[in-house]
Amino acid sequence: MKESQKKSKPKTLSDIAGYPKSSVYKTSNVEEYTDSLEKMSLSDMQNHAIEVGLTPSSERTHLKKTLIREFKSKISASFGGMSEDQPMDPNKRELALKIMSRGK
Repeated sequence: MKESQKKSKPKTLSDIAGYPKSSVYKTSNVEEYTDSLEKMSLSDMQNHAIEVGLTPSSERTHLKKTLIREFKSKISASFGGMSEDQPMDPNKRELALKIMSRGK
């Protein structure tokens, strides 16, 4: 195994599933997403709402709640009911990696 492969072992279901970090959300973790919204101005949040297909609200608190609800809905749909990254049981992680490597 190469040195770079040792450093980047998957630790979450997102890592194993290969959820694209380049999506409009740039994360699959609700805490990271919430933090990114906190750092946005109202104008940035409104632009982000348009980007994810929502009608932007002029009220920051309402817009933030709507964006988070939509985020959880999209991520949950992507992972079959899971709404955020959850550390995988180490015993199951090895089995999952073994099963997934069979498809290569």
